[in-house]
Amino acid sequence: MQRELPGGIALDTAYVGTRGVHLQLVRFWNQVDRLTGVRPYRGFTEFRYRDAGDSSVYHSWQTSVRKRFSRGLIFGANYTWASAYSYTDDSDLLLPSSVQNIYNVSADKGPPGDFVRHVLVSDFIYELPIARLANSLLSRNLFAGWQISGIFTARTATP
Repeated sequence: MQRELPGGIALDTAYVGTRGVHLQLVRFWNQVDRLTGVRPYRGFTEFRYRDAGDSSVYHSWQTSVRKRFSRGLIFGANYTWASAYSYTDDSDLLLPSSVQNIYNVSADKGPPGDFVRHVLVSDFIYELPIARLANSLLSRNLFAGWQISGIFTARTATP
């Protein structure tokens, strides 16, 4: 949803959600039973098995505000609140991590390792007034469009 508020403030807000299904999951089969201390298949060691048993969910609410002031100053702020869950930290093609208990994958459901819940990014752009102060056409064209800008980012830590 995008709105133009009074005073020349532009507000943009949206919900973003994604769901990944049938992602790669690594399971270590033939693990030693924690209670009996015996492997289910004697004579074999533990081995890695990959299947499409992982899934992930991401939800976020993203809001942006932008204000253009007089004399060439523009200010913007962006905020994202997010929520994400998966069974493993990284469901990729290289080396995804394994679940703790291959018979109860849902016990490992939680936020991924690189998940960040809150992100705030603000920025400014200021067009330098040196072109307006110049007295010749050459110096006006030479100094036109020079800007100073900056970005500030704040976010919560990863879990």
